Amino acid sequence: MHGDFHPGNWRSDGSNRMIVDWADSFVGHPATDIHRLVGWLPAGDQEQAKSVWVNAWLKHIPRSRPLRALAPMKVIARLQGALLYQRFLDNIENSERVYHEGDPASEVRAAIQAATT
Repeated sequence: MHGDFHPGNWRSDGSNRMIVDWADSFVGHPATDIHRLVGWLPAGDQEQAKSVWVNAWLKHIPRSRPLRALAPMKVIARLQGALLYQRFLDNIENSERVYHEGDPASEVRAAIQAATT
């Protein structure tokens, strides 16, 4: 998985496309990346992105059930985010910590919120 899949991490010249910044990549469930992407999209585009993702999975693995992965990923992705932010904080300069100091706790709170809604 890319691990930080959002519009700032891909480039295109109109013909060629490239995904960049693989620093947070890991072996995991593909729903992680669609969850991250959807969080960056305007509300009107979120369902279309999910639909494209689901249809791509079904095209390649017809008997799969990709929709089942989306609900639990709302919680799991936030917990993964907390771990990634903490790892990031553990390895950056003190002067940069101010920008992300609260991110791990914020992600845990978001996971709790997602689990209760």
